[in-house]
Amino acid sequence: NTVMVNGTGLSSSGTSTQSSIIIPEPDSNKYYIFTTDYNGSPNGFEYSIVNMDLQGGDGEVETKNIKLINTSLTEKVTACSHSTEDAYWVITHTSGDTSYYVLYDEDIIDIFDFEASAGTLSNFISITGKTFDIGPYGLEFSSDSSKFYVSEGAGEKIYQYNLSYTASTDILENEIEVGNISGSSLGALQMGSDERI
Repeated sequence: NTVMVNGTGLSSSGTSTQSSIIIPEPDSNKYYIFTTDYNGSPNGFEYSIVNMDLQGGDGEVETKNIKLINTSLTEKVTACSHSTEDAYWVITHTSGDTSYYVLYDEDIIDIFDFEASAGTLSNFISITGKTFDIGPYGLEFSSDSSKFYVSEGAGEKIYQYNLSYTASTDILENEIEVGNISGSSLGALQMGSDERI
């Protein structure tokens, strides 16, 4: 009955009918806590990550209150195993409409070409088959769009992928790990005005 390190201030509400659900991250000692706020609250649907390898096994909330849906919810959330039994579906419902949101923890990166005048997407490529340590999070293209970079969310690694290949298998096979910063907690990636990421 001791509060975990960084374990206060989660954005759920005690008045929500289903205020939270905890999902294990496959093949790790980490857990996702998905939280719903009360109906009408702007906090919406968020998640935090608990790492039970920290604090001598007592665990620590290492990532907190990451917003997934920034509109109000019906205070409902549920989850179930994927049919492959190595991932999970997380389902919630927004308030005031008929929209369900299905969140799937899978290591997938989708890439499209964007046509700037018509605003259309084409040449869809889905990169699958890589098991990230935590999961792909930040993504940024090089200044000439020939490569893109992916960070592990709250992790230590950054990968480079070459878009001169047109097959997803070739893109994945030619992956380069360009960063591995021990003890880091990486987030979003952004191109600077000097064209450096």
